[in-house]
Amino acid sequence: MKARGTNLGPLNGGPPTGRSFEIDVIDVVRVGDGRIVEHWGVPDRLGQMMQLGVWPPANQIPKSQA
Repeated sequence: MKARGTNLGPLNGGPPTGRSFEIDVIDVVRVGDGRIVEHWGVPDRLGQMMQLGVWPPANQIPKSQA
């Protein structure tokens, strides 16, 4: 599944970036007696942070790539 959004509020203590992102999300469910009894959601948080421009932190980008 895909998740899309725009960073309009504080993120990890930093100001909003105003940038949009689109990431992959894996959802796994366990069904028992015809009902969902467990759910695991695994979003691509690294991809999200990179698209929002907050990873890697600016002080960790090699000068040759800045």
